[in-house]
Amino acid sequence: VLATIVGNTTGDSTTSTLSTANLAPAPAVADQWLGRPLIFDRYTLTANLRGQAALVNSMSAAGVLYVGSLTTAPASGDTFTIT
Repeated sequence: VLATIVGNTTGDSTTSTLSTANLAPAPAVADQWLGRPLIFDRYTLTANLRGQAALVNSMSAAGVLYVGSLTTAPASGDTFTIT
């Protein structure tokens, strides 16, 4: 069974690079969640991202996620899950 990862973005995220905080569980190695869908929560702060999804194309062990292009850059505190 795959674990669901939860977290939020920080203020220096872009439409394709997500700086993250509070990832649970925390990443252990680069590309740990490669190819998994990231979905913004329905009540996240940025209304344009609610329910929007993108695949994790790569990631650093520090939790920087590189995804397919989003329509809007996330604000600090936007919440998401990786399934």
